[in-house]
Amino acid sequence: MGSKLGWVLSGVLVAALIGFVVYKVVLPSPSEPTAETLETGFLDIQQVGVSPAVFLGSEPSEPGNAGDDYRLAIAVYEKNKDAIGGAFARAGEITEGEYVPELPAMEALRKINEHLGAGARKKKMYYTDPVKTVVKGTCASAKDFGNLSDSITVLASVYYATKNWPELEKVLHNQFVMGRHMVNEHARALVVLEGLRNQMRALNTMQGLYANWEPNQHVRQLKGVREYTRGLRTVLRSHENKWKIVWRLRPEPGNIFRIIEKDQDRAWRVDALLVLGAIRYTHKAHRGDSRVAGKLIERFCMSSDPFEKAAAVAARDLTPEGFKQIAAP
Repeated sequence: MGSKLGWVLSGVLVAALIGFVVYKVVLPSPSEPTAETLETGFLDIQQVGVSPAVFLGSEPSEPGNAGDDYRLAIAVYEKNKDAIGGAFARAGEITEGEYVPELPAMEALRKINEHLGAGARKKKMYYTDPVKTVVKGTCASAKDFGNLSDSITVLASVYYATKNWPELEKVLHNQFVMGRHMVNEHARALVVLEGLRNQMRALNTMQGLYANWEPNQHVRQLKGVREYTRGLRTVLRSHENKWKIVWRLRPEPGNIFRIIEKDQDRAWRVDALLVLGAIRYTHKAHRGDSRVAGKLIERFCMSSDPFEKAAAVAARDLTPEGFKQIAAP
């Protein structure tokens, strides 16, 4: 009896061992996240912690979609991009008072600023098209906002050179709020990054504005700009570090999985989902990572969020040829 029991127990142990080995071989565990994404606050939505009302006068509060105004501004840019591009290339000369943009460019720039001003009064913005989300580190809306930023830089340079401080203040407020809208849309990581950088550019010029324009009457505004800039610098640095983690040549799968599952900012979840397409090719040898990537793609292809769904579909549909294109130096 004892001998039979021993054989039975031995058989159970052997079966369990074989099952464990098979599980590890057939269904290996995925990679663990690294210390980079385990830091406290890494997955939180980053906040400056200071209201910009002290230098804006008030927070934007009007109803409507600021994205509609920005589309009108882009339409003006597209019709005049050669003239605006030429003026932007000489922005340094404008600031030094050595060059003045020609009238057609100036008229277009003022019209663009009018549209940006209308958008800056509105509380919310919806601009980025999820259908155009692609498996790359760039996206169409980031390019559009970059063109608007270049345009506003030219106009700001003109007003700075001519010491037209009231108009310069309006331009910088519009640029700053556009940057805030870009961040608060939470659509794509690059749009968020460029939104933070737009705010920083506006704030840097604001410091010069308030230091030169009746400084005794703008002490409060200058103090507010400097305080906001300190907080914004920390937020920008955090996002730039996260970008390097997500969009490196061979991202750590455990970090990508953690961002998709836990990050509070949709923009980073979307970009991490896009990266899953590449992981399917860069981590074929690690079946645990490929398996989890496939399951996440399948799950988020059914997401009710249009950005998450579009990103998952793009990752699912990434072909070997497409991967070679985005992986090329």
